[in-house]
Amino acid sequence: MRTYAPVVAAAVLGLAFGPAVAQQAAAPAARAPQPGTLTDEFGGAPGFEVTTNYIDWAPGRTTGWHTHPGDETALMIAGELRIEIEGVPTRIVAAGDVYHNKQGQVHRTTNVGTEPARSWSVYVLKKGEPRNTNTAAPPGYPN
Repeated sequence: MRTYAPVVAAAVLGLAFGPAVAQQAAAPAARAPQPGTLTDEFGGAPGFEVTTNYIDWAPGRTTGWHTHPGDETALMIAGELRIEIEGVPTRIVAAGDVYHNKQGQVHRTTNVGTEPARSWSVYVLKKGEPRNTNTAAPPGYPN
């Protein structure tokens, strides 16, 4: 699977963002733009929106435990991240790997490497809800 991850991610990103980028150019976004971030209506499901952004991860940077009101899929561009998801074995992802956090899953992402990391995330979220909500560590997991 790892051999195909960059190809699959590129195809998904191209399909997801091609129309959104074209719409962005034609009409201004409803929200104030953030560098490296695009949010637009998700054409496949009324009441949802797609947000894309890249994240730079300094060594040791962590998200803390949180959830999303929709799904997140990310492509690792550089470095290594530890992905902890409640009820799923912890794993390390590196450049070229893709990972997915499902709606409502409690999870945490941490740069455990000694070098900076970068990922590109795609979120399909319920429109108008915050991208993430902080939560306590799940039972049996460290804070």
